[in-house]
Amino acid sequence: MDQPARSREVTLASTLLPYLAVALAVIGLVVSGMALSRQGVAAGTTGKPTVVEITLAEFSLTPSHIMVPPGAVTLRVTNTGNLDHNFVVAGLGSLPLIPAGQTKTLELPNVPAGTYDIKCTIPGHAASGMKGDLMAATGADTAGNTAPAAPTASSNAEMDQMMEDAAKQFPQKTAGHGGDVLEPAVQPDGTKQYELIAKVVDWEISKGKIVKAWTYNGVVPAPEIHVNVGDKVRVILHNDLPESTSLHFHGIRVPNAMDGVDPYTQPPIKPGGAFTYEFTALELAVGIYHSHHDAQIQVPNGMFGALLIGEMPIPARFAGVNVVKHHNLVLNDAGTIGLSLNGKSFPATE
Repeated sequence: MDQPARSREVTLASTLLPYLAVALAVIGLVVSGMALSRQGVAAGTTGKPTVVEITLAEFSLTPSHIMVPPGAVTLRVTNTGNLDHNFVVAGLGSLPLIPAGQTKTLELPNVPAGTYDIKCTIPGHAASGMKGDLMAATGADTAGNTAPAAPTASSNAEMDQMMEDAAKQFPQKTAGHGGDVLEPAVQPDGTKQYELIAKVVDWEISKGKIVKAWTYNGVVPAPEIHVNVGDKVRVILHNDLPESTSLHFHGIRVPNAMDGVDPYTQPPIKPGGAFTYEFTALELAVGIYHSHHDAQIQVPNGMFGALLIGEMPIPARFAGVNVVKHHNLVLNDAGTIGLSLNGKSFPATE
């Protein structure tokens, strides 16, 4: 890397990967689902039910696009996740809660030709990726996610053009900017007091793509809180969400009563309520603050931000370097926010 004569920009990275999908596992599930579904279609043509294997996890539904011939269909739904899920085929039938590790079967005796939404209806799960569709079509000979067609000169050219068009838009301008430093209200005794409001807002991920983000102070990532070693810190959290919440300081030493892990260290903060967290910043730290209630929904949907204590020491090999700025880099790949860097997706990334 090029080194300025007397200064160097040092980047501090705080990376959040709450629910990163493992690509090889997903591919394996898709291929497995395709093979089983193809067998089911063959059976369906002989008058027997078409059998389709479906897998639920946090937060995916595999295969997400299913094609079957009209008629009798059997859906075997396995929950490989850690949470309970359910499964609904809109207008045709549903399964109640499927505990983690269990399989339940949904028999659909007569599926008319058409397309039907499929999803887990537990609040927030479909929005986080647990949804898809089932299409019944005469002459269908595959089910599940079909294998991609072999690339052609035309498709390659189209892909090249799409990537070039996106690259030319960088840096794309969008509404909203997250992660900026939140200035405290310094109290007479020197306590640095921060006000946070948990709320759902419209957030522009990339140009024209608006999602429902769960936020602190209306931005993704949440505002940066930066204090010094020895500072007394007070964070007042107001809950304007449609459900309860709490606040956890990850990687930061705080009194147990301030740890934000309901129901153990505090009751959940009900909608319309508030809670005050107080602690002394004891040591240098690069940490984060995030929701600790219904966290599999609230965190990937946007409720996380950087919390820094002090200034990170410069490695000995960079002795004498003058730090002129730092950047917090927050990576997300789940929830309504999806694959993003500091709350934005390319080409809207900075």
